[in-house]
Amino acid sequence: MDINTYETASNFLGSKEDRPLPGRSTRLHRLSDSSIAVRYHWTNVVTYHDDGSIELDSGGHHTSTTKARINKYSPVHVYQRNFEWIVDFTMDDSTEFSDGMIVEEDA
Repeated sequence: MDINTYETASNFLGSKEDRPLPGRSTRLHRLSDSSIAVRYHWTNVVTYHDDGSIELDSGGHHTSTTKARINKYSPVHVYQRNFEWIVDFTMDDSTEFSDGMIVEEDA
């Protein structure tokens, strides 16, 4: 199952509060009735909200694994250029990554 929206995350969790995801130290965790997070170690790297918004957060850990988790579970692609993380929305639209940034499900 691809998890990339609040709805798909909620369906995967069912009535559970927490479930493991593929990849070491990665879990899907219900934060509230309206938010579900992909947690890598202790950082909520991707948080889905029931309004369709998705929050991205590296927790200050700009590692290849953190970036891989964000890429796998969010609708955007993050890559590194000159030691900076860049969020690629489309071929013509990209911006510098910042912790806490909000994207939409259909980004």
